[in-house]
Amino acid sequence: MKTSKQQLTEHLRTKITERVKMQSFRQYLKEQLDASFERAASYVHDRWMERNPKADWNAHQHVPYEELPEEEKQKDRLHVQMIGGIALGNGLNPSNYDHHAEIIDRFGSAAHEQWRAGWEAKNGAGTPRLKSTSDGGQVNINVPWEELHPEWKKENIAAGKAALHGYNAHIGDNSGLHGRDSIQRAPIDHSMFGDNSGLHGHDSIQRAPIDHPMFGE
Repeated sequence: MKTSKQQLTEHLRTKITERVKMQSFRQYLKEQLDASFERAASYVHDRWMERNPKADWNAHQHVPYEELPEEEKQKDRLHVQMIGGIALGNGLNPSNYDHHAEIIDRFGSAAHEQWRAGWEAKNGAGTPRLKSTSDGGQVNINVPWEELHPEWKKENIAAGKAALHGYNAHIGDNSGLHGRDSIQRAPIDHSMFGDNSGLHGHDSIQRAPIDHPMFGE
């Protein structure tokens, strides 16, 4: 018969073994979540390259995701984090097609308002930002999302669609991983939402500068 000391020793050994296994599993899960987040960000970057053909202004960004500098990768990660946070924070299911339009619209609105905040911080509240339209006219884009000209919503909407697809494919319920944990992988750096951040197609969510042919003066 085992003594009390032996029983206690075996009990402690079992507990320690279980704890080590649990720590290993948690580390494995974290690694899987990090990897899935990177795959989603890579997808966002690939779609951006498809929408923005290589040119002088973006040649340094027209490379595979793995070759991007960390600052550029963070912009793509931010899209994934935003789309997940917007969906889950508003009780919307990213994998539910019926919720997609609202999620993407909220994404576009959030990105636009971040750009507006940066623009007004530099130029003063209510300062117009005039941009060209395909019919040769000009519109002020420093207006609420609901009032923004449809042509100037296109890039944010496209970016939102790419982020949502990447999220669902690699992070959300359909991926086999838990999205709520994954959206915390990349901390938000609000300095990315400025005029030169590339965060809105027009000075903002994607990297197109204000003299890009699609978004030029």
